[in-house]
Amino acid sequence: MKKIKVENLGVIKKGEVDISKPLTIFTGPNNSGKSYMVYLVYGCLKFAKKMTGETVSKVIKNIKKTSAEIFAVNELDFDLKIKYSANFQFYKTYFFPAERSSIHLFSKELLQKKANTLNEVAKIIQSNDAENSIKKIKENGALIPRYPLAINDYLSFASDFEYFAKQPKTEFEDLAKELETILGGKVSVNSYGSLEFKPKGTRKKLPLHLSSSMVKSLGGLVIYLRHLARKHDHIIIDEPELNLHPSTQVILARLLAKIANRGIKLLISTHSDYIISELSNLILLANDFEEKEALKEKYQYKKDSLIKAEDVGVYAFQNGTIDEIPVNEKGIEVEEILEVMANMSERSDYIYYSHLDSLHDEALSTNP
Repeated sequence: MKKIKVENLGVIKKGEVDISKPLTIFTGPNNSGKSYMVYLVYGCLKFAKKMTGETVSKVIKNIKKTSAEIFAVNELDFDLKIKYSANFQFYKTYFFPAERSSIHLFSKELLQKKANTLNEVAKIIQSNDAENSIKKIKENGALIPRYPLAINDYLSFASDFEYFAKQPKTEFEDLAKELETILGGKVSVNSYGSLEFKPKGTRKKLPLHLSSSMVKSLGGLVIYLRHLARKHDHIIIDEPELNLHPSTQVILARLLAKIANRGIKLLISTHSDYIISELSNLILLANDFEEKEALKEKYQYKKDSLIKAEDVGVYAFQNGTIDEIPVNEKGIEVEEILEVMANMSERSDYIYYSHLDSLHDEALSTNP
């Protein structure tokens, strides 16, 4: 799948994204439509894979028909167009939602609740007045999925950790280890199918609820890279920066570039200027210039983390539109983030020097 074009999708009046590049980035303020779009991308990839061989129009019709499942809302009417690349093949798609930390902790409880709800629905269907009962359920919106498709699927993904952990290690095991280095320890799965964490330098494994928030956030990605990842997979990570210190976000950006360089298509939705700025640095360093090697050595950049400008697509969500951001040998030109950073710097300087001047004035008044 190459391009997805939408109109009237939530707050998005009109926009188009190209998801065919190794790395795609969505950025923009809150409530600008990024979540709607990542849910749609996931739904398009998943349902299109199920309908391999069907015409594009049939795929689009099916996606719109199942929009309640994709977005967990009813009566969502939007226009959709999809463009395929020549000889396009569908591979597996994985979604790591912003809710992943909570899902890791409560997946079993959530699945039990879901099972209880399905049992209640089954009883109603089998009742003597099933037709009126189902009509009433529909009117009350009880048959609308509780969670968007991407979150429901991650809930199932988290419930299968025990099974995944028994699978052979993939060719991406080195990236799983690198992510564990970022986390500061070893991620594994216990006999109950839950994640656990052994901090570096210790022998004791910690249950997930006693582990750091960044382990809760990225532990599932470790399992994916170690046991499931295959070339040509498409993975979507909503807010990869969750619970990460700025310095850790910078290191994670390098790992994300490595994942994209290794043949896994990666889409991230992010608010992090640290991640975007570091990815911009990686693009700059992919060019040849006089000081390149010296800078790589000074700041410990590895060749496999550098990424070419033509392999990156960036889209800014704002004011009901989706604008493609220039990505070239100068890096990523995200004006909104640069403007926020400049304003913050200006504000900090003004506050600091105003405070310094007041201290100076106070010193003069007490020591004439």
